[in-house]
Amino acid sequence: MTYLDAILLLCFRLFNGDRSRSAIFHLISGKKTSQTIQDAHLYGAHDFFQIYPHLSRKSFDQSCERLIMNKYLIEFQEQRWRVSEDGENALDAYFKNHPFPFYLKGWLYHDRATIFWKRLLLLSQSLSNYIHQENRFFPVQRDPDIQHWVKHTFLNWKDDRRKNTKKLYLELTKIFMKNKFPDHPDYIVQQMTGFQLIGQTPRQLADHFKTDESEVHIRFLNTLHYILTEIQDKNTYPILNSIQKDITQKEFVLTVSTEKTLRYIQQFYTIEKIAQIRNLKTSTIEDHIIEIALMVQTFSIEPYVELSLQDEIWLAANSIRNKRMKEIKDLVPRASFFQIRLVLVSKGRTDNKWKIPYLNTLDSGLSERVKKKSSKV
Repeated sequence: MTYLDAILLLCFRLFNGDRSRSAIFHLISGKKTSQTIQDAHLYGAHDFFQIYPHLSRKSFDQSCERLIMNKYLIEFQEQRWRVSEDGENALDAYFKNHPFPFYLKGWLYHDRATIFWKRLLLLSQSLSNYIHQENRFFPVQRDPDIQHWVKHTFLNWKDDRRKNTKKLYLELTKIFMKNKFPDHPDYIVQQMTGFQLIGQTPRQLADHFKTDESEVHIRFLNTLHYILTEIQDKNTYPILNSIQKDITQKEFVLTVSTEKTLRYIQQFYTIEKIAQIRNLKTSTIEDHIIEIALMVQTFSIEPYVELSLQDEIWLAANSIRNKRMKEIKDLVPRASFFQIRLVLVSKGRTDNKWKIPYLNTLDSGLSERVKKKSSKV
């Protein structure tokens, strides 16, 4: 089993046959549609959002076929799959020998992590060459926005560059040496480029750690997300915090079309009126409202579902094994599918309690690390 296989099994377990294979592909590749956003939050899978942004559909399907061939997935309805008992056992056994990605925060950090990492790579490369008085080098990042940020930072630091280089080194060392740092620092350090040093590729790291690239990617991402969480403490990590502090992070993220719908809702327009103005189907506007209910904690669904009906729907949802809408509809025939979905997403947001059984795997991940300073930082 590869690490990608294990991640997919976790997603199939969370969706419990309610969603198709394609829904899982859209989740981990980061497709920003109302349906994918709903799936991510309703099923507690938001930490897996866009963790494999460059995964091809072919590689995804091949991984799924391996799981089916090994009887880790069983098809209980057409194109609906659940994790078998063998799959559950294989999943538990896998994470006894591989660190569980407990610190992944895909939905929260997917954009921020990319920008932070690119800035850190180019900044550390530039500082390393500056310290060695080398002004000519091939930048590890060609993104104009990243280059502009690093140049601007260099200008602001002026005579403090050497001092801040040391501070950056000490901050990175400090965070790598923390007892709860989730993995081997080399998943970060060995990818960094400096004076006369070229960062390793994921393929090279996979060879070094004797694993596959899908595992290298997630273990790297897990440590990167951990770092992003830790450096929010700007007093302890002022340099690292400064690398990401200006990256825009909205209180909630909506698709562009949904944001337009929200503005009309705030003006008390009806669903039908918004659909007419925007020349969209009412079902599309309903999808937008579902997305808003998921992402905006203060959004009230009462204008669309009266309180007594909310209670009736939620009672029905909790009386059945899963939250398949057809079964709820049979129990509450007066409710529309839109109203059922709205109640499920507003009352049924799944937290991360499903991760608790994997807490004990963190120690095994920590024990394999070799805590040491690296001259590449």
